[in-house]
Amino acid sequence: LGASITSGSALDITGNTIGGLNGPAKYTDSQVTVAAALNPAGVSVSLVAPEQLAPCQTLTISTSSAGGSGRPLVYNWTTTTASLATYIESLSGESIAVPSNNLTVGTHNFSVRVTNWAGATGTAHVLVERVQNSVPTIIASSPTYRSIKRGSQVNIRVRLENTNCNASGTTTGSWEQAFSGSSISISALAFASSLTSSIVSIPSSTSQLLSLPANTLQMGLTYGFNFKGRLYSEGVLLGSTNATFVVSVDLEDVSAIITGPSTIGVVYGTSGSTYTFDGSLSSDPANTTKPLHYQWTLVNLASPSSTVVTSVGSGVSTLALSTTSITANQTYKLSLNVTGQTINGIQRTAGTSMLITTVSTGIPVVVMQTSITTPHNPQDALSLVSNLQNYGNDQVSFAWTCVSSNFDLTNTSNLLSPSTSPSLVIKPNALGIATQYTFKVTATHTSEGSGSASITFRTNSPPSLGTCSCSPSSGTALTTAYTLRCMDWTDVDGDTPLTYLFSYDAGSGSFVPMTTFQGLEYHTTVLPAPSSSSSSTTSSSSSSSPVLTLRAKIADARGAVVFFTFTTNVTSTSVDVDSTTTQTSSLIDQGDLSTASVLLGATVSALDTSQTSARPLSSSLSSSSSSSSPLSVSNLNDNDPIYVFIPLAQTDENTTTTCQYWDEATQQWLTDGLTFVREETNSIGVHGVLCATTHLTSFGSVRTGTDTRVGINTFGKDDIKAEAFSWENPVMVFCSILFASYVIIAIVALAYDIDKARNYDLQEKSVHFWRGVNQ
Repeated sequence: LGASITSGSALDITGNTIGGLNGPAKYTDSQVTVAAALNPAGVSVSLVAPEQLAPCQTLTISTSSAGGSGRPLVYNWTTTTASLATYIESLSGESIAVPSNNLTVGTHNFSVRVTNWAGATGTAHVLVERVQNSVPTIIASSPTYRSIKRGSQVNIRVRLENTNCNASGTTTGSWEQAFSGSSISISALAFASSLTSSIVSIPSSTSQLLSLPANTLQMGLTYGFNFKGRLYSEGVLLGSTNATFVVSVDLEDVSAIITGPSTIGVVYGTSGSTYTFDGSLSSDPANTTKPLHYQWTLVNLASPSSTVVTSVGSGVSTLALSTTSITANQTYKLSLNVTGQTINGIQRTAGTSMLITTVSTGIPVVVMQTSITTPHNPQDALSLVSNLQNYGNDQVSFAWTCVSSNFDLTNTSNLLSPSTSPSLVIKPNALGIATQYTFKVTATHTSEGSGSASITFRTNSPPSLGTCSCSPSSGTALTTAYTLRCMDWTDVDGDTPLTYLFSYDAGSGSFVPMTTFQGLEYHTTVLPAPSSSSSSTTSSSSSSSPVLTLRAKIADARGAVVFFTFTTNVTSTSVDVDSTTTQTSSLIDQGDLSTASVLLGATVSALDTSQTSARPLSSSLSSSSSSSSPLSVSNLNDNDPIYVFIPLAQTDENTTTTCQYWDEATQQWLTDGLTFVREETNSIGVHGVLCATTHLTSFGSVRTGTDTRVGINTFGKDDIKAEAFSWENPVMVFCSILFASYVIIAIVALAYDIDKARNYDLQEKSVHFWRGVNQ
């Protein structure tokens, strides 16, 4: 009814006033009491701010909140700095800004309490140190703390910015390992006492990317890495800063896996057969090269106290079982115990077992030879492979069944192979997520009976339970710094670390990535104005700002992904090509290619839009000279025309096609100087129209009844002037900047390559390579 009812209030319902489908319903007077919510909507909030603030910098603290359920949130800011308390408490936005000259030298504590419509609150605080001297700013693209598997590669990326008041001086940075007694940044102080003393070799210590190969760090240990940035002026150190990153290596379990036949035949009156059981798929993630210790045990379930077979050995992963040691028509339990590396004084072991049924015939012996990484990613195809130990595949018939009864093998659209073949291949995305499956293959011999083998596995689930948002909720294209943040994402399988990729809708549902997959849960960047063909361009709120659709792609360590779509308001603005190009070049120099690509894409889009509104947009043919007068075009006559091929869809024989040009004076399509040659399919299989022209005016083709035109040249004969190639033309400026950027990148790459060649005595080969490229 549009009324708001608070918790604990009473709602009176008067009888005969609630309508039904056939008139007033006969309800008696009653009263409903609105109780407090059993699970009120919670609020989660985090803050983004620099750890250190230099002179001439402005402190910006932004929030990323979830729990508003689409309704406004209330922000209450506080600080422990008495001189700023009144000012900070008067702020109510989702981000705040404080000039550094308002902060005294020392550490300052800022807090925010966020309240939602239901009264639920969330709080967060951040510590910021105001330093005396100019220090460089370290911008991290990786989280301060991460927990990884030993088999995961470690990539920590930072960016160093010059924050000197007049932007003078030079910055340098280097990586070093942090230990318990090292200088630790504020955000990592909680981990200082747990950092290991085990030394790690750091490659390329002066690079802004710390990259450690998989299996470099030891399981169960916590490592610290410091990136130290320094600011120099004429060789004098002005200041330095430090950012600490902590990496904890998960203590993973040893895995024990047995492959072998679940049914074997024991034939009396023979010397016996030998069946092989394999435990080589067992593993210890702590050390993939150290041999495991295997212990095999076989007992008859009819008398479990007596052991039939015991085999113990280091590095021997197979058990050869002779049928002379067992009897027919019995059930045996085969157990495997695997011992791995001892870590922190803990002996790590794992065990598994399987049941073996013996029969008195020569049944087919089936072995499942598929190695499945558990959990299996359902978006990947799954191949289950069986093998016969005593028959050829042509001597038996195969039949696959799903013992767990949660997969339909009769639905062939889910399969890439028949369910009657030795191998079963299941299509990508046919299996469900977070589901356990058991598949069995049965091989039947016409006279000896049937043998079978089965395999049980579980599928992976993508990250879940999280949300993503953008702060601020509105701003200006290519100007406002937006922070895209994902929060509270977890992986029920423990497949960490999670990585994030952020993109925006460039139109028609086509999303353009702004980052690669990164460990950092947030990304700060400028955003382009929404495309007119994007999935949402009108805000549902009272604001008239267009809405830009954003998307985060969250992946776990095994590659399972989930998408989260969210929006923000972005107001369009005119594009200043000169300033945008300068800013783009600066970002490229700083290594911020993601923001640079956004600026380039938005600039191209803006230029494309402005030209489209002026006249029909198409490919261009042009010439230039040093004079400002129109250029003459010669040797275009009826005997020597230019032929132009225009791709068009194939038509039926009743359609007439003509070639026309656009006349600027009359604003019409005309046919003077144009001749339709023929419709044809060219050498690369593209169908279209061939036109002959004796001038360079904008022209195309027209089909009677369909009014289809394709422009070839946006310039009329009076438009081809030298001014088009002057620096006043934004297109000319933009193209020149692109070319200059290419030259700069090529020079930097050449310098880097020559430096590498000098170190490895390969300079002559490198110069030869670049000469080949430049030719």
